[in-house]
Amino acid sequence: MSQQTIGQRIIFLMEAENFSIRKFARALDVADTNIRNYIDKGTKPSSDVLERILRTFPRTNPTWLVLGEGEPFLNEGSESGVTQTGDFNQAGTSNKQTIKGNKGNVQTGNGSTMNNLTLDDCKSDLEKAQREIEYLRGQLTAAEALAASKDVTIAAKEETISLLRATYNRPN
Repeated sequence: MSQQTIGQRIIFLMEAENFSIRKFARALDVADTNIRNYIDKGTKPSSDVLERILRTFPRTNPTWLVLGEGEPFLNEGSESGVTQTGDFNQAGTSNKQTIKGNKGNVQTGNGSTMNNLTLDDCKSDLEKAQREIEYLRGQLTAAEALAASKDVTIAAKEETISLLRATYNRPN
């Protein structure tokens, strides 16, 4: 299932988990306004919020959440043979999903089948999403370091001005 915007994917996740905007925001420890902005205004969530979503809802597929690719939920289990059935609700429709083995078919409640879904593909998607999260964390760290260095530079300039004024006995 692919949703066009991250706001639509967040709506889908909230509906699947039976969460209101307020309950979803509280679960993530963010303001309701932030969630409304993601949904209504198309604001992109920060990497911190994405991480909170993935930690709060661990069965959420990171690739689907970030990129809109793949299925919304991960399937837990080993490569030897797993069967998992789940209900996913969107706009009142109910789908059943069954996955068996490392490579097999996914059947949905409406009778359609997706072939050749592999656990390796899911792992690959997860690794890509984790690399993207790490990249975004690095970008955030770099931005924070840059902001901190600007604060230090401004403080040093203010101190220099203060010393010069004191040297020439000039009031502020």
